[in-house]
Amino acid sequence: MIMFIKILLVKGLNNKETNEDNKMSDETTTQNGNGIEIKKQKIELERNKWKGRRKMAWVSLISMTIITYLILFTNLCPPDRLTIVTEVITWYYFASASIIGAYMGVTAWAHIKGK
Repeated sequence: MIMFIKILLVKGLNNKETNEDNKMSDETTTQNGNGIEIKKQKIELERNKWKGRRKMAWVSLISMTIITYLILFTNLCPPDRLTIVTEVITWYYFASASIIGAYMGVTAWAHIKGK
């Protein structure tokens, strides 16, 4: 997906103006006149990626909270059936916690890498 977007951004340039990776060089960016616009697009793409990651982590956290509340404080799942769905709930908590932990780890790593 990212490579497709990069190709779309570089599409109007000649092959001489791009590297082997279809990445624009700094000279091309300044000579083209659209360098500022391309940089804005890259920043917007990066911002949208982080927004999506943040939403995914928040949805995981909220869904874990809702499921815990429904199991503990409502009669949605009777105690005799709770033993049956325990395995599924355990795996769901593990997956959701993994998503949240991965988001937090990648955010810290990107912050350190950015300095």
